[in-house]
Amino acid sequence: MSALSTTYTVSLPTAIRRFAVHFLEMCIVMCAGGAVLNIVVFGAAALLGNTDLVAQAPELSILVIAVDLTLAMAGYMALRGHPVRHNVEMSGSTIVGGILLIGALWAGMFPQATLASWLSLFAFMCGPLCLIMFVVMAVRFEHYGGRVGTNAAVVKASRTGEYTCSMHPEVRLAQPGQCPICGMRLTLRQPLGT
Repeated sequence: MSALSTTYTVSLPTAIRRFAVHFLEMCIVMCAGGAVLNIVVFGAAALLGNTDLVAQAPELSILVIAVDLTLAMAGYMALRGHPVRHNVEMSGSTIVGGILLIGALWAGMFPQATLASWLSLFAFMCGPLCLIMFVVMAVRFEHYGGRVGTNAAVVKASRTGEYTCSMHPEVRLAQPGQCPICGMRLTLRQPLGT
């Protein structure tokens, strides 16, 4: 049996790479999942006679898109096992971003072309909302990238397997539990050769 790591650090390039991958994952899931939900919601609105909901109720349309993006991201984060606190932070950033976009609409800061359809409004909203998400993730850099340090431990697999974090593979424990860096559930990693 080998000793399992208690030094949970990674190099700065590794942390930056992980952060970038998680950010891209979250943007892709948020925008792609949001697009699917928006097709359903705005399609249902059209079937009910609201064929031009964006022109009729732009504030409501912005809110619907923000909620759809939030649902896609929150579902993905829950599926991945992120702690509720981080899920609420990320979801909250998208809702707050939607509210800020409504304020920008009222201030006349929206290009008129963005209000042509739900798709153009959605395409306009994804960029700013991903930027807000980036800021929230940067504040929690350790959660998404890992702890930066120079003494990253080299760990050998134990014979019985070990529990590790999907976001921080340098965390390896002999028992199940939560990652000491991000709080996600640890998953069993089988030993080599099984």
